[in-house]
Parts: sequence; structure tokens; C-alpha cells
Amino acid sequence: MKKWLLVVLCLALALAGAPGALAGQEEPLEFTLLMRYISEGDGNMDYNEGNPVTEYMEEMTGIHINWQYLPATDALTKLNTMIAGGDYPDAIFEGIGDISTNMLQEWADEEIIVALEELIPQYMPNFNAILQEREDIRSAVTSPEGHIYSLPRTDGGLHVLVNNKLYVYGPWYEAYLAAGNGEVVTTEDYRHMLQYFKDNDMNGNGDPSDEIPLSGNGSAVQNLVCPFAYYNGGLYLEDGVVTASFTSEGFREGLRYVKELWDAGLIDPELFTQDTSQISTLVNREAETDRIVGGFSSLWDGSYVNASIVPYDTYVAIGPLEGPDGTRQCVYYPGDISFRAGIFFSSCENLPALLEWFDYFYSYEGTMLMAYGLEGISWNWSDTPSISGEERSVERTEPGSTLYAKNLQWLPTGPCYRTPEIKYIESAVAGGSGIDLYNSAMQYLPYADESKAISPLLWMTPEQSEEMSLYKADIDTYVNEMVTAFITGSRSLDNDWEDYLSTLEAMDLQGYIELQQEIVDAGA
Repeated sequence: MKKWLLVVLCLALALAGAPGALAGQEEPLEFTLLMRYISEGDGNMDYNEGNPVTEYMEEMTGIHINWQYLPATDALTKLNTMIAGGDYPDAIFEGIGDISTNMLQEWADEEIIVALEELIPQYMPNFNAILQEREDIRSAVTSPEGHIYSLPRTDGGLHVLVNNKLYVYGPWYEAYLAAGNGEVVTTEDYRHMLQYFKDNDMNGNGDPSDEIPLSGNGSAVQNLVCPFAYYNGGLYLEDGVVTASFTSEGFREGLRYVKELWDAGLIDPELFTQDTSQISTLVNREAETDRIVGGFSSLWDGSYVNASIVPYDTYVAIGPLEGPDGTRQCVYYPGDISFRAGIFFSSCENLPALLEWFDYFYSYEGTMLMAYGLEGISWNWSDTPSISGEERSVERTEPGSTLYAKNLQWLPTGPCYRTPEIKYIESAVAGGSGIDLYNSAMQYLPYADESKAISPLLWMTPEQSEEMSLYKADIDTYVNEMVTAFITGSRSLDNDWEDYLSTLEAMDLQGYIELQQEIVDAGA
């Protein structure tokens, strides 16, 4: 942090004085930045009109930003139309997740966007310092030819590194323990708990048959199979060797366990078909006597829970289940880094000034501004210790969603270097989403093996990308279909297993594995 503060101090001295000091001009410079809304409801926000963060940045830097917006849905199609018509902004500010490395390379080859690696040391001291310290970030943003075409953002959330967790409805779990049962640790403990939920009128409404012990979606299969064999739904690394997670005998035994839960009526019959809104409807019921969902699997409980109806700490995470042979593991997902938060177009007339403007968000102060907005408007310091263990913490003036709706801060999706210390700098108050996210992550991270994860940020050639897309469309789809079939009983784990393996072989599973190995080795 000291290095950051030194860099920021130097930048602040450079910015001191009249507006326009950053660019060295008397009149404010103007740039056009493009961003995407996260959801349709974000349309209430307009950084061009009365947003205090926008006004603060213009006053500090002397740079005026004209903001353009892409819709939350179909953003990539709209972007491609703009580029095809030669309608370029100066830069893309907020990462549009569907932009692929191949698209970046294609735009660079056509000289539509600018390579940044030679400009960063001179105009982006904050970001350059991060590149020196974080080889994983440097690797993620650098093409095989050594070029940097976009800037990253880090989330800082430990919970995103373990993106599937088992949650259980707290009041029912407490009743289960109060009945003399022990904490749920093993797969058999979990089975026993679900059976208890099914056999008892847990919500006390007089109907002993309306409880759904385990609901949610198919992501729960990952949590329930991992005690038997590592399963992430696709390929993973075993001592650096690409391996399929869906062909082993352990995987079959894991599916057999899930099928037993299914056959016992412990799993929602709609597990493989319902969407998020349908799950949320089941979960978010005002009266406790109307609540029927005993548990689900998700990144965090907020995926389904509406905190205005069901407080965040109502559903509690239980750690990874231990299998019959003592195996206790979960899937590590390297999802902290995204690398499309700053893409600069060759039509930009004063790129150095815009790079300096972007670089501010890689300082501690800039990241705090991106994540929480302006002190005194969106948040204040509190003497309450933070979730991350700092002596003081951030106390929001209003919930983040309210601040966005009132156009009082920016969406926290632009370029920044958010560390766990910043991510969890809010106060450690029970019932808040921050402490809930942190605690659930701490239950899972000790059992997550980072070495097994294949980075989603690996660069591919256009040919590799096309071939990989075909493999995923065929093999991943087939595996998902068969997982559902094996669990629901439309296919037999005894009679149809060899046919399943033979079909994968005929679909060239080995070629899929070899292609992924080639991509992994090239990025090593």
C-alpha cells in the first residue's frame, strides 16, 4: 500500500492547480467512453448528468467524459455494429464479458485498437507497479506475442474463487441440531439432514409434505460429487496434465450418491429445469410458515435471496462434504481477474492523457472510489473493525443498489485493483452480505486446490478457439445431458455407463484433452 500511496501522491502533485493540469492544457480535454449496464434497471443511472463521481473526476483531472451506454442484454452485438460502422469511442471503459481474445487480436490486426505495453511504463505508473508485483495479472492481459490490448480489473472477493457452496436454511438446521443430531460434515450426515427436513413439518404450517430439502439448480451436483471424485463439469489439471473430470469410477460413484438422494425424494424434481427467478420465488417468502426450501447450491446466498424478504444470514453455508474415504475437496475457480476493463481505440487523439486518467483507478484511492463511491456521499469511515481485520471500516450511507439507483456513484465494474482488504473493508456486522461472503469463502478455500484449475483467461489462436468451441458444444453438452439422465434414472449407471464412455471416445474426447493441454502449455 505504501508504494501505491507514493505513486498516488506524485499523481496528485501533477494534478494540482487549474483544471486541465493532467493533460497540460488550459481547456478541459474531452473523451468518449463506452460502458455496458449490468442489468436493465441500471438505465436509471447516467454518469453524464449530476453524478458526483463524474464531477469529482472532472474537477480533479480537467478531463470531461462523454459517456455512451450499451444495453445489459445483447451488448456485444451492438458493439460489433458500432465497430463495423467505424463508430469508435475513445475507449471501452467497462468490460464487456463476451469480448474474446480473438476479437482483441482481430481489432489489433486491423489497427482499430492500440497495443499498450510500451505506453504503460510511462503513462500508467500505478498499473505498471501492479504488473511488476502480480505475474498472474501480467500473464492474463498479455497476448502470446507480448502485446497488451486491454486493462484488467480484480474483484478481490475470496468467495468468487470457490463459486459453488452448499447453503442450508438456518432455522431448520438449528432445529436439526437441537434434535440431537451432530454438525453436517460427511455425505451421510448430509443425507440424514435432508431426510430429517423431508420427514418433519419444518415450517410448522401443518403440511408435512411441502418441504423441499434441496432445491436450486444443477450446480448442486458438483458439490455432491466432489466428495467422491474431483468434478468441475469439464477438464482440470492433475499435476499439470489435463484430465476429464467426468469419466472416472469416482465420478460414477458420486452420481450414484446423488441418484440415491433423488430417488429418496430429497431433491427438487425441477432441479435441472428451473431458472433463477423460479428458484427465487420458492426461497423468498415473508412468513416462516410459507418457507419450503431447506437448501441450495450457489456462489452465494444472494444469488436467490432477496434480503428485504429473507435476511442474508438466514441461509448459512456448510463446508465441503467429506466422502466415504475421507476425501474433502471443492473446485477452485480463478475468477478474480477480468481483462477487458479498458480497451483503447486508435482514433483517440490524446491517448497519453486518457491512460493517465485510467491509471488513477489502479491506485488505492481510485479503487476505493470505483468500489464505494465518494467519502461523505456514499460512505464514511467507522471505528468498527472491518471484515478483513482492519482497525476501521467503511460504513455505507445507503445500500449500494440504492446509491446506484440515485445516480450517486458508479457501478463497481470498471478498471481497478481491488484486493481482499478493499473488498472486505466494510464493517464485520452480522447480517450483512460482506461478512456472509467472507465467512462462506473461509469454509471452502482450505479445501480448494488452485493447481487443478485451468485459467479461463488463456489466450488461443483463432483456430484453437474455433476448435475448442466445437468440442465444448458437443462434449460438454453431452456430459450435462447424461449427468441429468443418470441422476433422474432415464439412463442406468450400471447398464449404460460403458456406452457413455464409448460415446465420449467417439466424440474425440482425447482430441479435446490434447487441445486444452496445448493451450495450457502455451500459456505456462
